[in-house]
Amino acid sequence: MPDTTGGLDLTSAGYARDRPFLLAADKNCKLLKDRGNLWLTSCDTNYGGSGGPVMVEEGGKLKLTAIMVASAQNKFSIAVPINTWSHLLEKSTCEGN
Repeated sequence: MPDTTGGLDLTSAGYARDRPFLLAADKNCKLLKDRGNLWLTSCDTNYGGSGGPVMVEEGGKLKLTAIMVASAQNKFSIAVPINTWSHLLEKSTCEGN
């Protein structure tokens, strides 16, 4: 997991509602604030882009670091970092504990 201090370089991708068959990417966004279980980013996220990956470059490769969940005030976006939900990947069912 990369350092999540403000200013981390991010790349986000998604399918906007108005162009559902054309993948759009923002390669020049940054982590603005880390609230622990939510990130405020400068990624350009259009309506319909929720669920798209937010990635960081490590060793020349993009690695998943968060999932986009919302846009705010048409100038910010909100993502949930992988460390918040990665434990869910360990379960094979949706049943309670």
